[in-house]
Amino acid sequence: MRIRLASVMVDNQENALRFYTTILGFVKNKDIPMGPLRWLTVSSPEGAELALEPLGFAPAQTYQKACLGQALRLPLPSSRTTLTLSTCV
Repeated sequence: MRIRLASVMVDNQENALRFYTTILGFVKNKDIPMGPLRWLTVSSPEGAELALEPLGFAPAQTYQKACLGQALRLPLPSSRTTLTLSTCV
């Protein structure tokens, strides 16, 4: 199985586009205006496509609110340190 498209929620599409293209080497793929928002995707050199979804989109806000504060806490062996992983991506 190969994942071809995944969504990443971003608070600023322009900043996210700049980060993915300039820093990570992705290429802008689709940029389609949709009212005040837009369908914006970038592709990795290996072919994976990411949709850079704005947090201003109501379902994205609902998801973000639902997972805030949720985390997986793992005690590290031989240490008093706990690793905390966010479940909100």
